[in-house]
Amino acid sequence: MISSLNLILLGLLLSPFYFFSSGLPQFSDWFFLLSLYPALLRKEYIHLVFNIWPKSLIFFIIWVCLVSIFHFFNLGSSQFLFAPAYYGFNFLITSFLIINLCRETEIKLEKIKNIFFYNSIVVFLVALSKISLYRNEGTFNNPNQLALFGLLLMTLIQFLNDYEIPRKGKDLITYIIGLFFILISGSIGAIVALPFYLLAGISKSKQSFTSIFLTIILSVSPLFIASSPYFVSRVNDRFSYLDRKIETFGKKRGYNRIKKFPEYIFLGSGEGAYERFCFYGSVCDYE
Repeated sequence: MISSLNLILLGLLLSPFYFFSSGLPQFSDWFFLLSLYPALLRKEYIHLVFNIWPKSLIFFIIWVCLVSIFHFFNLGSSQFLFAPAYYGFNFLITSFLIINLCRETEIKLEKIKNIFFYNSIVVFLVALSKISLYRNEGTFNNPNQLALFGLLLMTLIQFLNDYEIPRKGKDLITYIIGLFFILISGSIGAIVALPFYLLAGISKSKQSFTSIFLTIILSVSPLFIASSPYFVSRVNDRFSYLDRKIETFGKKRGYNRIKKFPEYIFLGSGEGAYERFCFYGSVCDYE
């Protein structure tokens, strides 16, 4: 029988490749789902799941499930059942991955680094074939997903290098590719986050002139990619919309519902039956 960890690793390998619409299970999700079967057969795993997380997180997930089930019976919409299913699925997958990584940590982390190195190379080649797009999506369904993947690559590599900027080998290549994904995605939020990675690298760097100098050079050198007219024009265009995005951010994200529908503040509204937030039967608050 294939181990739970190997199934999760297969899922991670396929995770950047979207073959179906967003919201539908991708091929990677099926491997994640299969990984639950061997893990759930082991009692020690179930015991550990509820001991590796803060109790507040456990209570939050339980509360999400209770609120969703209540609204499901109250309003009769099956949409409310998706949220607890997703929360529970992600919670279990993350828990089993952490539990497995606690054994032979270095070997398994090296496998994960290799997985993201190889799949980032494939995504990079696909993104290059779409380089003429205003906002590149790579192998994903939208540019923001590519930007999130880029941030994930940079975060993973920097975290495994004790928060320092990587200086050699596959780690450096993966790191630069992650930065490249963020730039071609045109995601304002991801681009704004980039300087914090440099600051983290400098703050954790060894206190020597050479080390700090190399950290800065390796951090800044990929940015020369962004100095080309292709990137400059697109980044400038994206930031030209920043004022308007900030102005409409609250409404588009639905934050204004908190004020307009205070009856849901304490117990929660669940995720579903969005027609509750419509006015006069046609104009919806979430649109």
